[in-house]
Amino acid sequence: MNLAQEAMPLRGRVSFGDTDRVGGKTVLVCIDGGRLRERRPKRGRKSKGQKRQGYHTEWKEPIQFVIHIVDPDGTISKKHLPVYDATMGGIDAAFDILEIYLRELDIPKAKRVVFCCDGARSYWKRTGLLAKRLEIESYYEVIDYTHAKQNLHEIVDKLPKRIPIKERNRIAESWKNLLWDGRFKDLRKEILKHITYPKRRIEALSKFKSYFVKNRNRMQYRQFRSLKIPTGSGCVESAIRRVINLRMKSPGIFWKPETSESMLFLRSQLLSGRWNILTDNIFIQIRSLCLGH
Repeated sequence: MNLAQEAMPLRGRVSFGDTDRVGGKTVLVCIDGGRLRERRPKRGRKSKGQKRQGYHTEWKEPIQFVIHIVDPDGTISKKHLPVYDATMGGIDAAFDILEIYLRELDIPKAKRVVFCCDGARSYWKRTGLLAKRLEIESYYEVIDYTHAKQNLHEIVDKLPKRIPIKERNRIAESWKNLLWDGRFKDLRKEILKHITYPKRRIEALSKFKSYFVKNRNRMQYRQFRSLKIPTGSGCVESAIRRVINLRMKSPGIFWKPETSESMLFLRSQLLSGRWNILTDNIFIQIRSLCLGH
């Protein structure tokens, strides 16, 4: 934990080398939440015969973000190291930390920035404000296509049970094509045509309005693809699996808040391939302090 104590105050500034610049490039920023169990001591008197006070083990949601360079063909670059980090501090803290990383990358010089997340409103009401603070001139907001399809299937499930399975699959595929093409008016007509039971129709239209209509500008997938813009956030789900699930979410593991925060940071640096950069930068910081004294 000594390394964490040295690194945490410099978080967002010690993870980069001289070649980490984004001028003229497309930058992908993905954000999502994971899960781990936090250890919180119980209060009050110990029960008679109890040796330890005990503790609560509540589920908490660390917020993970990933920053990637995107190649001109729209795929994630394999020549550039990604940037990982995660925090237990909540969505505001995650965006504050993300802002530090993006400033360090000199993000205003990027060709364009793509924010790709699921449909959670907590993300989207902050991305535009972040872009404005960072003076990003060209940015896009994209809802992950897989999440969009999952939400569409919630409407497909409202189809009458009498429709044969092959026909349901055909309708579902047709609706996915309409979603990909951004034809939301046609999609609404199809919902009205096939979902006839009043209660199910109301539920389907409510879902369509709250998720798809409100986010239609973030779901122009055919247009995004033509612009060579990524339409998926699978990279952040992979980061959550590697950083959190494979080590910090294991059965019987409960984390103190300060320990979990440090571990999220250190594992993010290790698994993004930036461990040596981090330790070199920390050594330089310590050496400069020693020479200064």
